[in-house]
Amino acid sequence: CEMTRRNGHPGGSAGCVFATVGTTRFDELVEALDSKAVQEALWARGFRKLTVQRGKSESEPAQRSGLDVEVYAFKPSLAPDMQQATLVISHAGAGCIMESLRMGKRLIVVANDSLMDNHQMQLASAMRNAGYVAVATPATLANVIAACTDELLTKLPPLDPKAMLIEMSSLQLPGIKWHINGIK
Repeated sequence: CEMTRRNGHPGGSAGCVFATVGTTRFDELVEALDSKAVQEALWARGFRKLTVQRGKSESEPAQRSGLDVEVYAFKPSLAPDMQQATLVISHAGAGCIMESLRMGKRLIVVANDSLMDNHQMQLASAMRNAGYVAVATPATLANVIAACTDELLTKLPPLDPKAMLIEMSSLQLPGIKWHINGIK
């Protein structure tokens, strides 16, 4: 994906946006991505390409600004699109959030605020409070895009498998005896 600044010269901090709803149906997010307000906010930030993974949603965003818009339902892996992106806009699924952050991507998490038990908003809020992500709803997405900086938020600490193993070994599960070398 060619990286461009607002003035159109190569280089800079903007370029491609990848938006994903995962395997679910999140029509409100897909429709927000189809809106002129969101696409113009992306264009104003210097983005020139928007790739949308729409999942089970039937809406299919069209070009409403100068952005090149590509849409698909599913692919075997979202990783190549995430890797190519400068900004990821994602539903609040834990897997997508963690994959984007592990890749060092700027991330806007869009919680589905129409859910009854809104665990998505709880996860998104916790990640925002820790400084890892920006959070939006479909209705506030254009404003959040406009307010985002080009800087990465707080980076995730490196994975520590030993800490996970220690935590697992502390679990008292019936019939399971943990034998992890060097961990008591």
